[in-house]
This record gives sequence, C-alpha cells and structure tokens, in this order.
Amino acid sequence: MYNSQKKLVKTGIGVALVTLIFFLGPVTGPIALFGAEQAAKMAFPTFSEVRYIESGEVINRFDAIAVLFWTVGLMIRIALFFYGLSLGLAQALRLTTYQPLVIPLAWLIGICTIIYAANYAELNEFLFKSYVPLNILMGAIIPTLLLLVSKVFFRNNKGDIR
Repeated sequence: MYNSQKKLVKTGIGVALVTLIFFLGPVTGPIALFGAEQAAKMAFPTFSEVRYIESGEVINRFDAIAVLFWTVGLMIRIALFFYGLSLGLAQALRLTTYQPLVIPLAWLIGICTIIYAANYAELNEFLFKSYVPLNILMGAIIPTLLLLVSKVFFRNNKGDIR
C-alpha cells in the first residue's frame, strides 16, 4: 500500500466515525429527553428537543437556528448527490462533460418529488415504509456488490484493482 492510500483509509475511517456521531446525535437526544415511546410517536422528535433549549435572555429560540442548519445541510447534501448523479451518469454514458445532463436530471428529480410525496401523509408513509429498504439497498447492498465484482473481475497481476 502506498502512503497516500494509507492516509486515504485513515481519512475514510475518520469520516465514517464523524458521520456516525452526526447520525446518532439526533436519534439519542430525543430518546434521552422524552423516552423511547414518546419519541417514537413524534413526527419530528429532534425539532421538539431543540425547542426545549434556552440560553437565558440571549437566545430564546434555538429552533430557528436548528431549522437554518437543517436547511443548509440538506441543500449541501442534495447538491452533492446531484453532482454525483450527473457526473456518474455522464461517465456511464461516456460523455465528455456532465453539463448537458444537469437540466434534464433537475427536471426529472423535481417531477419525481411531486409524484412521490404530494402531502405530509404520503411523505411520512414513504419515509417509514419505502425509504429504509431502499436506503439499505442503495447504500449498502449495491455498493458491496460493486466492490466484490470489481475485486473479482478487475485485478491486475499484483492483485490490485486497476
């Protein structure tokens, strides 16, 4: 292994741990504050938790700040996924640039969001019934299969992936 590859592995593990902390925080906080049964009944338990935070006379409404952070974080996440989708599709189609795909993909994503969740009830049903299996499939099973296929079929003479 080269030195940059070792550094990449350490960085990847560090990023995975930080991501784990960021995912566990919004889950464990409401459970600790409200209890597991009460938190499970809430629509947005982390938002309810943030409403309990006060900082004396200085800042009384942390919920506005939390919504700002969630919105900015969501926009960054959407932008990164959209960029990855555009770039990956351009590479799969062997295009020289991803830019011709940006507007059609944006329209496709916009139309799909309207179709999938027209109101809060449909969004809630999607999140609790379809999202978890879809997330497991797209986030764990397919990447693992792609890794295994690449290790088996795309090796050079030294055993490294080309």
